[in-house]
Amino acid sequence: MQIDQRLLLKVMGYGLLTILAIALLAPLARAADKGGPAAQLVPDAPVAVRTWTGVYVGAAAGYGMTTTEISAFGGSLDGISAHGVVYGVTVGADYQFPKSALVARARASYDWSNVEFSVNPGIFKAGFKEGWSADAGLGVAMGTAMPYVLIGLTEMLTEASIFGIALPAPDLTGKRLTGGVEWRLPSTGNAVFQPTLALEATWTQYESKTYGPVTFEPDDLTVKARINLGFKSL
Repeated sequence: MQIDQRLLLKVMGYGLLTILAIALLAPLARAADKGGPAAQLVPDAPVAVRTWTGVYVGAAAGYGMTTTEISAFGGSLDGISAHGVVYGVTVGADYQFPKSALVARARASYDWSNVEFSVNPGIFKAGFKEGWSADAGLGVAMGTAMPYVLIGLTEMLTEASIFGIALPAPDLTGKRLTGGVEWRLPSTGNAVFQPTLALEATWTQYESKTYGPVTFEPDDLTVKARINLGFKSL
């Protein structure tokens, strides 16, 4: 039985993001079960624990998986797959609302990629090179951990060739949905610097583009590990 790789990739992406969304909303459900007033549905941040408010820089590395719908010369191909390593740098800021576990997050990233796909034997080849992204969303502070969900936009530079001849490849823009969990790492007791580790999954839907006679529309699922160095307030 042939598996639709595009459908499988979507199921994996939505499954990961659903799990992360459940983790994000779990504290609200527990508070409601205790019968507290509506104002307590958002749990208070632990007393005497460092908040997540601050700015940070970081680096990330992960693995990207892409499926693409391709149409050319009156025909179409569905589920052309690609995979490769993705890595990048990030700068961002968090703000934990007073007397609340809710954390607002915004960040900008620049990534490099070697994700590439081709239609054999060398008929058509295309891939991602590098690009920027901007995301914003909410997290829930849970002690030393913070699950979060972000939405954002991205633009990637691409490269392509047909029958070995390079094509003028346009930039690709897309919409992103990211879910992840970040943990504080043990520090030296410094009141300013705080290292963290995050694991996240990002689902990106790119707009359709045309390379000469070839039109394609890729979807991408990327799983990354991030190391951040935060400049956090107390």
